[in-house]
Amino acid sequence: MAAVQLPNINDVEFEASLAELRDLAKTLDTPNAAPAGAASDPKVDAAREAYHTWVERLDSTAGHFAAERYVGAAGAWSKALLGRQGAQLDIKPVRGQMLLYRAQPGTLRQIVLQNGVYLIPRADGHILVGSTLEEVGFDKETTGEAGAALHARALAMLPELAQAEFVRHWAGLRPGSPGNIPVIARHPQLENLYLNSGHFRYGVTMAPVSAQVLANHLFGREQPFNVSSYAWPS
Repeated sequence: MAAVQLPNINDVEFEASLAELRDLAKTLDTPNAAPAGAASDPKVDAAREAYHTWVERLDSTAGHFAAERYVGAAGAWSKALLGRQGAQLDIKPVRGQMLLYRAQPGTLRQIVLQNGVYLIPRADGHILVGSTLEEVGFDKETTGEAGAALHARALAMLPELAQAEFVRHWAGLRPGSPGNIPVIARHPQLENLYLNSGHFRYGVTMAPVSAQVLANHLFGREQPFNVSSYAWPS
């Protein structure tokens, strides 16, 4: 079993264009080569080729990759990455703008949440302020209006920030999904394609159990609880 990490994916960004993603998605539609090291059964191979039930190769700008199983985990770009094979998915980008300040260590010692705005302190004195919820497509630009609003809210919550150094204003894209419920499941037609995406704001907190559910799918193990809520939408 292997999962392919595409070029241009890292912990916080995926900068490939939608056109590049659509080109890449074509490899999920037309099988061409047998998976590396996979045992070949002529009858099974013929059935898979006839009904297109098997991803056989992934083509990318970094080369060709073959594996027994593939996991899509491209965040807000997951639906675009899968092309027509992800047509049922309702995963979309939701922009979040954030601010970062450098204060004296100990200025804030706990996470503070008030009416949707949070302050997260770091041990070195940095304080993160976030964040907006904006449905603007794949636009990661920041806006002065949002920055000013976050700054005002942060000062109201922690007046000491007035003496802190402003460091940065940036934006990211979350993978929004209906009810903030991710899809952690096997594709309904492609038997070796899986998805783990759509966690919205809860990717970090849901990561351990998401990995467990996904691994159970991959290896055919019993799930520890009812995972029907995370099924691939029909």
